[in-house]
Amino acid sequence: MSHSNNDVGTLDLYCLECGYNLRGQVGNPRRCPECGYSNRVEDLEVPAKLIRKALKRLESGAALCGASAATMLLFVVPLLIVMAQPTTQTPMFVWIVVASVGGGAVIFYVVGMFQFRRSCEGKLDWFPTLLWFTVLACLISAAGLAAIVAIIWGIVIVVTVWPASPLNLQVGARIVIAITMLAISTWLYRVAKRAIHPLQRKTAARFARAHFYKK
Repeated sequence: MSHSNNDVGTLDLYCLECGYNLRGQVGNPRRCPECGYSNRVEDLEVPAKLIRKALKRLESGAALCGASAATMLLFVVPLLIVMAQPTTQTPMFVWIVVASVGGGAVIFYVVGMFQFRRSCEGKLDWFPTLLWFTVLACLISAAGLAAIVAIIWGIVIVVTVWPASPLNLQVGARIVIAITMLAISTWLYRVAKRAIHPLQRKTAARFARAHFYKK
């Protein structure tokens, strides 16, 4: 199944990062002229789709950690701060619900952490990588929430003043904020993906090669 360096240079092989056709490229690894990613020849012999499929499975642990941390930061912690105020009368069942959600988030984070560690085969830099991904996930969630709030706030203003008053500066500001937050969250999502891919891609390629050569 394996080819020589010259043979591989005459095949249609695609960059594992962006999908650019590397036909005619030589050397090992082969640097993609489009995105700059260095592709190992051994990995290029395996269909890129197969590696991406394995990589997608390995992302579940990091995604679970990110979702759990975002839940704690944007839902549990703010509610606990409000409920802890002396002037706030909070029914007991609300405390139970918030404590249950918070405890569940902590448990899911720990589960996701071990799942991520296992998916990276326990490489030394798995923990700082996961922490950085968690921070980015919280920022993505915060930016997305800010965009949603800005949109809803703008709609409320339009409904309450229209048609008595045309669209004003407040509505325009809400629209700008929403677009900006959505753009920031999209950019942060790409940064988060790039943060974990180098660590997991080696494992994904190994899994994909094992599956590919068994056929």
